[in-house]
Amino acid sequence: MSLLPVKVAPPVTETAKASMERPKAMRRVDIMSMSFPHHQEDHRL
Repeated sequence: MSLLPVKVAPPVTETAKASMERPKAMRRVDIMSMSFPHHQEDHRL
């Protein structure tokens, strides 16, 4: 329950999994998710 990125982007399951596997990549995932957050959500919708 210490996943900050998960609370910020609950619809992003891939990001949460990558964050759990690599806590150091949490910042990279945040930047990548912010780079194109609409792209992933659009595809899922």
